[in-house]
Order: sequence, then structure tokens, then C-alpha cells
Amino acid sequence: MHEATVAEAILGLVLKSIPPETLLVKKINLVVGALSGIEKESLDLYFAELSKGGKAAGAELNFSIKPAKLVCTVCGKVNLFNGREKLQEKCLSCGGLNKLETEKLFYIDHVEVI
Repeated sequence: MHEATVAEAILGLVLKSIPPETLLVKKINLVVGALSGIEKESLDLYFAELSKGGKAAGAELNFSIKPAKLVCTVCGKVNLFNGREKLQEKCLSCGGLNKLETEKLFYIDHVEVI
């Protein structure tokens, strides 16, 4: 349910950052960490509802997913984890335990306007 708050924050930031002469926001490109817990479909729904009738109405939200890293504590091998597949607890190369390294990323990368 936190997508409603996130959608509200995105909308507020975008509307504050665009030039006053902007007619319409076309696209909002977001970078989202694989483990951020943000569901795109839910965010799209809330954003569409909150932006109705304004300059961001109908704007497309594009997600770029930034994977987390699994780092082997024995050999140091790094594998990427996108949050959708099963988490590999053990290194596929040496069998050592993997450590999950991630940043809770979520930011607006670029906004396209007309």
C-alpha cells in the first residue's frame, strides 16, 4: 500500500521540477532497486488516479530495475539478483555462502515533457 505515498511523492517532485510553461509530462523514468518492494502495477494505478486532470495526467512511468548483488564470502564472486528468481544462498562457483549487498534505490532519473 506504500505505492500510494510513493506515487504522491513522485507527482509532487515532478510538478515542482518542471518549467512553468510545460504543457504535459509525457514520461517519468525511474530507477528502482530490485528489493525496494515497489510494485509497478500498483504504482501505475495510484499515479494515474492522483495525476488526473493535471499536467502529469497520462504520463508513462518507466522502470529501470537495478539488481542487488550476491557476493560469495569465500571466493568473492559477484552475481546479480533481480528479486524475481529464488535467492541463491550458496555460491554457484565454490559453494560458499553468499552475502546480499543492496541499496534501497528508488529515484527519478529523467522526466520528458512537452
